[in-house]
Amino acid sequence: MKRITWASLLAMVSILIAGCVDTITPSTKLQITSEDVAPIGGYLDLMATGGSDYHFSVTGGAIIHQDAGRAVWETPLEPGTYSVKVESEGKTVIKSVKVVTAPAYTLGWTLVDDGIGGKDARIVVWNASDKPITAVRVRIVMWNNFGERVTHFGSYHVNGEASDIHIAPNGERTITWSLYWARGVTNIAAWVYEVAFADGTTWSLYKD
Repeated sequence: MKRITWASLLAMVSILIAGCVDTITPSTKLQITSEDVAPIGGYLDLMATGGSDYHFSVTGGAIIHQDAGRAVWETPLEPGTYSVKVESEGKTVIKSVKVVTAPAYTLGWTLVDDGIGGKDARIVVWNASDKPITAVRVRIVMWNNFGERVTHFGSYHVNGEASDIHIAPNGERTITWSLYWARGVTNIAAWVYEVAFADGTTWSLYKD
């Protein structure tokens, strides 16, 4: 009978263990991450992963800013379903986004010093509905003079809320949000994503 030595036994155990261990490799699939809906004449934040030297294109509106794999899309003025395409390293991925009408829109913005080393965003919100608005939520994305996206507490978005306000139908109001912790901001894009009306009803762009 052939004697099994400790060396041969250890070799067999090593082979068995090696066969049970999965080799984990990072995913290189090109992907686009974003919300599936956006307001007409508003914006959408896009993120591409799984490649490099990304090229973004859209079937309506325009890409107004890009920083590596992140881009900001200014959406068309007509509702409908549009395509966002990203190309990188010979790979292509396409995502469909529904562009919809909203009861309130941002008409413009200015950045002002807040007096304590940061910036405030003064954003004009227009009520496009036939009901008075009493509260809005606005999403803001930001970048600096170098074209780099600016984060706020690690997030690429600032979600600002204004309550106890009154915007009459077809009226507008300038609302101020602090961007104090977002350093170096020189440009922003902002859009309304939630609205509360005087009659107690609400509207949300990002429905569950």
